[in-house]
Amino acid sequence: MALETLEGLPEEVTKLYAKGEDGKFHQREAGDDAKGLKSALQKEREAREIAEKALKAKQDAEENAKLEAERKALESKGEYEKLSAKDKKDLQDLKAKLETMAAESERKDKRNLAVSLLGPDVIPGDEEALNYLASIFEQGIESAQGVLKVKGDPDKDIKAYATEFKANPRYANFLRGSGASGTGGNPNPGGGAPASARAKYDALMAKATPLTPSENRELVVLGGQLQTELNNSSKKE
Repeated sequence: MALETLEGLPEEVTKLYAKGEDGKFHQREAGDDAKGLKSALQKEREAREIAEKALKAKQDAEENAKLEAERKALESKGEYEKLSAKDKKDLQDLKAKLETMAAESERKDKRNLAVSLLGPDVIPGDEEALNYLASIFEQGIESAQGVLKVKGDPDKDIKAYATEFKANPRYANFLRGSGASGTGGNPNPGGGAPASARAKYDALMAKATPLTPSENRELVVLGGQLQTELNNSSKKE
């Protein structure tokens, strides 16, 4: 077998070849020593092939491991994004639920306040009149940090706003006569609301200075009590 070059071969192997007229290196004719060197050359080639295959297998394994790590990273990212999206949706749903609950609580607070301030002076038993007036009254109040205030005039006392509201001529047909409404003489027709409750209610409504938080709560309670008792009295009649 002729070789183009002897570069890279062990010295013992190069001795087995001689350059011929064609410029190639041809194996010399030799005895047992030459056969031994030839065998050594074959083993060297086989060892090189094994090393090359091992290196290729190692490179393939490293590349596969890298690809697998990238695949897992992408899967983890996808799962994280799914969880993140779910968390965001849950947070939005909770926020919407809390806003709805807050709006409902504010609506109830407004209605309770309107009924307590207007109810005692509305014609007894006329629920439609009370609901109508309360719905209009509620439009003039708003919640500021959880406290109901007069819309556009937060420093104004709510009861003063209620007094002005009931004094409006357009609502006169829905309210009891002047002898039974407003602050001052409020009779107890048909054995209705007790004079003591009515007196306390009127006294709070007539107070010149803003009510304290406890007085506001008492006014709401008294207003509801008066309205209930007046309705019951109307039913008995």
